[in-house]
Amino acid sequence: MLSLLTRFMDDAILLSQSQVKILHGKGEGVLRKVVREYLKKLKGVEAFNDEHADRGGDGMTIVTLK
Repeated sequence: MLSLLTRFMDDAILLSQSQVKILHGKGEGVLRKVVREYLKKLKGVEAFNDEHADRGGDGMTIVTLK
């Protein structure tokens, strides 16, 4: 799973995307935690937050790229 996320984020940064969304689901929060720990380490990430409650809430992370 982490290799897919790595490729996805590398592509987004290389393509100069300003924002991406990562759908990890709600569940017990394990994937959310893994995704966010990974995002903290990326230099190309400016910020990340939960999506609006009407559009996925804490089951989706919005990532703002530099």
